[in-house]
Amino acid sequence: VVPEKLPKALSSIVSRLPPQNFYLLRALCSHLSLVNRKSEINKMNISNLGVVFCPSLGIGSILFKTLVEHIDVVFEI
Repeated sequence: VVPEKLPKALSSIVSRLPPQNFYLLRALCSHLSLVNRKSEINKMNISNLGVVFCPSLGIGSILFKTLVEHIDVVFEI
């Protein structure tokens, strides 16, 4: 479960990234969000995506879930 205040707090941290890093992270999270939304077809829900990407990115599952499922708040889209 994602804590209620985490997406907004993460937004202020992510906004301080260098532009190249910010846009790359936003593009990756946007793509993963789309994959997650189509999980009934591709069987890659947020849990399965986390198994693949959390170790590669070196982040925990709560942070990963926040970045992907709350992309509109985190990246202020």
